[in-house]
Amino acid sequence: MNKLWLIILTSVFSMACGASGGITQPGATTAAEAKPKPGETAIFKVSREGFGEGIIEGVTGAQYVIRYGDSTVVKEESDVYALPKGGTAKSVKAGEMVAAKIESGGKYWAGAEVVSANGDVIEVRDLYRGTTANLAPDKIVAVRPAAAADLQKLKAEYDFKRRANSARPRADAAWKPKPGERVVAEWSANSWWNGTIGAIKGDRAVIKWGSNFKDSELGVDRLMPYPKAGALPAADSYVLVKPDSDNGQWFYAQVTGGAGEVKFPDGKTRTVKPGEFIALN
Repeated sequence: MNKLWLIILTSVFSMACGASGGITQPGATTAAEAKPKPGETAIFKVSREGFGEGIIEGVTGAQYVIRYGDSTVVKEESDVYALPKGGTAKSVKAGEMVAAKIESGGKYWAGAEVVSANGDVIEVRDLYRGTTANLAPDKIVAVRPAAAADLQKLKAEYDFKRRANSARPRADAAWKPKPGERVVAEWSANSWWNGTIGAIKGDRAVIKWGSNFKDSELGVDRLMPYPKAGALPAADSYVLVKPDSDNGQWFYAQVTGGAGEVKFPDGKTRTVKPGEFIALN
């Protein structure tokens, strides 16, 4: 009888050990993953939107010392991935977040979303650029849950900005800009700041910026009259929101409610008053 109980307990213990061996802490490598070794090339997270490719110079505990270009970086094991081998099949599905080597010959792997996976061809969308590319499986690395969650958040932010930037503020056709008038002007693409008109030259205007910025000469179609009190923006529309600082950049946001509540790309909200926004259309 004692022997029988010993056999049962041994079996239960073995099953428990096997089960626990399959449990992975968030962000950690799984037992099935090949851990890169010193001298091998690895992929590692270098920024919110991308990954780098470098040579492992050493491993101490859960930290990897990696040669990346002319510098050396130290990365946690949870941010390091083995370099895929040619012919290795990747089990990825549409909607998953990955690191993708879109530019050949370089050492940068972009954060991307899988659009489709069809045999040896995996279509991905670069989160930052919004462009797509067809890649072989050895140009794809499936990232861990923590990194995937970060990329999902980044995707939402970039998608928001692309939708907002597709709309533009439009001044009333009757508005005629005048020297000395305060305006909101597009200093560079989709980058709006406060300024004052220094001079009008036909269909162009000299803009004097705040702080120490040099004057710019812009087309009058890139100027907006400084907003005044009026109706609140319509729900679901996009707007430019006045910065806290007079020398700050105006923010893109989406209206979420009729009471003037707006949401920014990072998900944060704020309530704007008449005169604190410019409508986009």
